[in-house]
Amino acid sequence: MAFEEEEAPEGVQEEETDDARRERETREEDLRQKKLEEERSAREQQGEREEREEAARGILSRLWTIQDLTRLDLSSNKLRHLPVVLGGLPNLTALDLSDNLLLRVPQGALSASSLTSLSVRANHLVDWPPGLTLLGALSTLDVSWNQIAQLPAYGVDADGDWTDGVLAALTTITQLDISANTIRDLRPALLMPSLSHLIFKGNPVVQPSREGLSAPSKEWVEEARKLFVFEVEEEKQEAEKERLAREEAEAVKREADNLRRIAEAMKDFRSMMDELDADD
Repeated sequence: MAFEEEEAPEGVQEEETDDARRERETREEDLRQKKLEEERSAREQQGEREEREEAARGILSRLWTIQDLTRLDLSSNKLRHLPVVLGGLPNLTALDLSDNLLLRVPQGALSASSLTSLSVRANHLVDWPPGLTLLGALSTLDVSWNQIAQLPAYGVDADGDWTDGVLAALTTITQLDISANTIRDLRPALLMPSLSHLIFKGNPVVQPSREGLSAPSKEWVEEARKLFVFEVEEEKQEAEKERLAREEAEAVKREADNLRRIAEAMKDFRSMMDELDADD
């Protein structure tokens, strides 16, 4: 007589075995412990971050007592805010704020009249730093690798002529790096009277065009071409370096191939001589 295993009625779950229950509880406990560990790790990281920021603020708040400080490198410190006291360093000539998390640069932090070099490279700036006109000795400015979409605007008078803007007041800057932002119009920078070196790679530049077709006047065309020619020459130099590097790599490869062929020929020659010796 054959017996068939009775199937459980539809909709009725089979009773969980002890092994299955223990396995399920173990998985749930592992997940719970993992979640607790992630939460603890997140709290510790947040606490460490707050401690670092507090320590940095404490250090910065005491900087005003170092009246003879001339160079200050605060790069790669994950700074989100800058204290106004940075403006109280009368002899500061170089300030490096690159590779931080700054969303803006407070105007009071940029009031050192002796500052000649300023870098806010690789932060999260979306606007042009305010208060730069207070830096009467500034000659080198680096705002590259941010998210700045436009330079401070210039104006147009009733006759349609271009008038000076904010950048025109920066009369001492000779080198400006605005590369790797999202700037489309470079024309405000051309109003900077002392500017001789403009780096703007990595921007979707529309105006002025390289031929000056979009520039508002002949003078603009001349100034634009001077600055654009510099980058063209720089690109040519980079291309020449790449060409020389390729030629050197090809020469090394050819030399290696020649040595390999010589080694193979010598191996064949030795084999042939061994055969001749064997015949003798």
